[in-house]
Amino acid sequence: MAYGFTVFLFFVLTLGACAPPSGTPPDYERVFSDKRIQAWELSLDGDDWLALLTMPDAYVPVDLWVDGEGIQDVGLRFMGDPLDRKPSMRIRFNAFRPELTYHGLKRVNLRSTGNDPSQVREVAASALLRRAGLLAPRASLVEVWLDGEGPGLYSLVEQVDRKFLEDRFGENDGQLIKLETGGMLLDPGEQLDELVYEFKGDDVEPDTEGFLAFLHVLNRTPDEAIEDLLPAWVDVEACLKLWAVLAWAVHLDSYLGTGDNLYLYRDESGVQRPIPWDLNRAFANYHGTSCGMSTDDMLGMDPGEPTCGGPRPLVDRLLAVPAWRARYEALLLDLIDGPLGLAGVERELVRWHELAQASAFRDALSDYSPEQFMQALEQDTPLGDNPRRVPGLLPFVRARDAWIRQVLSVGD
Repeated sequence: MAYGFTVFLFFVLTLGACAPPSGTPPDYERVFSDKRIQAWELSLDGDDWLALLTMPDAYVPVDLWVDGEGIQDVGLRFMGDPLDRKPSMRIRFNAFRPELTYHGLKRVNLRSTGNDPSQVREVAASALLRRAGLLAPRASLVEVWLDGEGPGLYSLVEQVDRKFLEDRFGENDGQLIKLETGGMLLDPGEQLDELVYEFKGDDVEPDTEGFLAFLHVLNRTPDEAIEDLLPAWVDVEACLKLWAVLAWAVHLDSYLGTGDNLYLYRDESGVQRPIPWDLNRAFANYHGTSCGMSTDDMLGMDPGEPTCGGPRPLVDRLLAVPAWRARYEALLLDLIDGPLGLAGVERELVRWHELAQASAFRDALSDYSPEQFMQALEQDTPLGDNPRRVPGLLPFVRARDAWIRQVLSVGD
């Protein structure tokens, strides 16, 4: 009896353990590791499965173990199609226990690697964007079990929320907006469509009129006045650098192509600051209808014309200004000669791929075989000239580096 009670008490204390309360600064190094792959185990009651499958916006309570550290009653919901073989998920630690955080974080995302034979596009792209000085969310690799099913190799991705804003900007009470499908920053007329612009933060009153005014300035300012007026509304330098990196990576499941997967944070000075999101289709792995481009089309995409699928005002207006286009091209060259230099990028891709190998081989949810995972670093999947093939990571970055240098006539 004494032994059984001891085991029970240990279980309760372990499961009830939690990281510091919500006011504690996040321990990012503890949560997002680029040196090891954590084990995330989720369990839930059978009655909660139906809600998880049929109520996509509702959180259900689950118990979570991360490398043996247990936390009880955290919130879980699926993102995207819940019937996917490897569905993406969002964890909200304080969904049922308002003061609960995980090492200072309230939310994280478990993002599927199902469309990527290399399984490392999201984490590698995140690391490279941050190396380039951009405000990409942190990301790492984790093995996930859901009610004993798995493991599946996932990208653990930082949530863009008030914690994120405080860490990046030293403030967090400005307005945060996420561009959804259709949120392309086009002129909306006199009425903002709030279905395509999601105002984040329950404690911040949405300023729809202020955002509408920004869209009017972006779209209606005469060409001869845009260079003088727009910098008071948007961080031009940050946008130019983000467009340059996304163009280098041919990441078209982004504002450049789909017109979404972008956050805008209006800081205390009133300037919109761009934050990229959803990087798992970087390195020419987007074949959706927004662009309708083949892999060969993407490999040869002109970095000077980085958009597809129609107008993208926050790119088009900036690159129409000669001084800003020159700055954009200079940033492209600075990047490939600096933080995105070919040798360093290759090392980063190899490092992530080697880290993922053992977990990728164990992945019971992957659509790709271990052989396809191994070839995804050096070869396309599938091999051949399939117009929708996924480029090998190393051949892609080598070709992209050479093409950008050729187009911009480096050395002429």
